[in-house]
Amino acid sequence: MQICHDEVFGVLTVSQAGYRFRRTKNHTQTYWPVEMFIRHRERFNRPIVLVIESPHIKEFQVRHVTNALNGLPVYARPANGATGENICTHFAALLATLPQVLAQGHYPVVVVNAIQLQCSQGEDTCFYRTRRFIEHWPARVDDLTQRLRMLDPVIAINACTKGDFYIRDEAGQLTRTKAFDAGFNPQFNRLLEQEFGYQQELTQTRGQAGGECAVVTPPEDDDIDSLRFMNTIDLSGLVMFQLHQAYKQTDTLLCKTTHPAAWLYRVPMFTRFRQELFTYTKSAPRP
Repeated sequence: MQICHDEVFGVLTVSQAGYRFRRTKNHTQTYWPVEMFIRHRERFNRPIVLVIESPHIKEFQVRHVTNALNGLPVYARPANGATGENICTHFAALLATLPQVLAQGHYPVVVVNAIQLQCSQGEDTCFYRTRRFIEHWPARVDDLTQRLRMLDPVIAINACTKGDFYIRDEAGQLTRTKAFDAGFNPQFNRLLEQEFGYQQELTQTRGQAGGECAVVTPPEDDDIDSLRFMNTIDLSGLVMFQLHQAYKQTDTLLCKTTHPAAWLYRVPMFTRFRQELFTYTKSAPRP
């Protein structure tokens, strides 16, 4: 299966005039790999990382683009469609709402897919995306952690989706569960239990509810038969827990916002998240 690697998507410039975002040089023909930034990181401020969930369709509709590091052709890049356009339009304004003022300088903005495989399989995201993400997650967590730690960002933003999906109701009818439906949480729990064999353990709370950005210390254990969520029980919650795992011993500022695909319809902002952990374990051995 084709991989959509992370990319230095653009640069946030902070000056006395304010915050300004621009795409990387010759971005329509040139892909800027993370390795290129790491080679020259002393020229820039520490990066800003924006984490989304997995590539969909436009991310693999890439032609006539070459890798800036080795000149080889590139056939996939993150946030290649409307999601990327929304980032270009709103990212500077989003960062300007931080209570902390960033020091002047140039901040590479790296877009990271939590899972670099096409979980949606190129179809309506409600059919496969959420289920494939959950299936792949245990085997991909270490890869995500390594990629995150390698970047050492000044800010890491969780912009992963909650994860819409179709599920059959008690009458056997196929229904769509949307991220902001009142019934999303029980349906997601039902999906985890009935299709994957996960059952929730006792909730563990770490401190009080944070502000828009906060840092907590999760437990140390790594059980491959467990799913651990922070703040919410959904795909975004899986990613939030892993961001804390990656940066818990650093000064990286962790933030949460909506997925950039939604930024077209509302001005993005940083949202509050609870410093609360939820653990799900397999109720039966893996097949």
